[in-house]
Amino acid sequence: MTRGAKLICVACLIVLLCASIGVIAASALSNGALWPAAVHQSTRDWDRGADPDYVQGLAKLGIVRLPDYKPPPPVSH
Repeated sequence: MTRGAKLICVACLIVLLCASIGVIAASALSNGALWPAAVHQSTRDWDRGADPDYVQGLAKLGIVRLPDYKPPPPVSH
């Protein structure tokens, strides 16, 4: 083999190695295998929408307005 052919073979092997690592990482990420249990459980479900406690907290801060949410009366000192 000439030097150019060896270089091409090494380059192809490196590309195949990187591609296989990428495929393995992508499949593990989509299966949730790379997420720790605490992080995976604390994130919201994409089918359900935002966490209700988070939205209520935004409503209490006045960032969002919910149609059925009544803010607590102001406290005077």
